[in-house]
Amino acid sequence: TTTTTTTTTTTTRTTLCSPTESPTTDWVLACPNDSCDTACTAVSGTCMADSLNAVDTPAEVEFVATSLSLTCSSNQAGSSIDNPGFFAGECYFNNAASSNCGTGSFKTRICCCGANC
Repeated sequence: TTTTTTTTTTTTRTTLCSPTESPTTDWVLACPNDSCDTACTAVSGTCMADSLNAVDTPAEVEFVATSLSLTCSSNQAGSSIDNPGFFAGECYFNNAASSNCGTGSFKTRICCCGANC
């Protein structure tokens, strides 16, 4: 008599964060360290780099932050590829057209994931 035993292993990935979507626009707050490509894919959207680059004034980053229920304690200009973003209460906007969709960051990325940004 031969006995065969089959073992099945199931791996479950626990997601600790889900991107936060604006209820009125296609702006999305990515999970920490995630790129906009990752965040947009998670909400069935496509990252729009031109819209990221268009957030280039304090008023624009405040508007986007407010749509995501964020409060900016201050606004910082920068030419980093991970702007716009949010970190420790500060909102970061672009002063150069350098944003890209594929970069993660220590900041929480603010991403445009569709045409309504």
